[in-house]
Amino acid sequence: TSKNQHQIMAYRYAAGGQYEKAIEEYTLALQDEPFKKDIYYNLGFIYSRLGRYEEALSNYKQVLELDPNDKEANFNLSQIYKKLSDTKNSKYYYDKYLAVKDK
Repeated sequence: TSKNQHQIMAYRYAAGGQYEKAIEEYTLALQDEPFKKDIYYNLGFIYSRLGRYEEALSNYKQVLELDPNDKEANFNLSQIYKKLSDTKNSKYYYDKYLAVKDK
């Protein structure tokens, strides 16, 4: 469907290391599907790869708004906060990661 077209393009760009183009496509995909947590997760991953940690944090937190028990988002938040030397938040999200049961 046309809804998925932006996600497909974004994935291809990201796989090829064209992160800025991937961000553009994922942003367009969010206009069609604003409650799709995978899009926020992928944006969080890309922003993290680019060292744009505040934007990564924002997107991973959006994943948790949609699914508080997303194990990977909690783990990734803990790791970003660790990189930012924010021990309190790193521990908070790591503890949440550990508390989430595997599906």
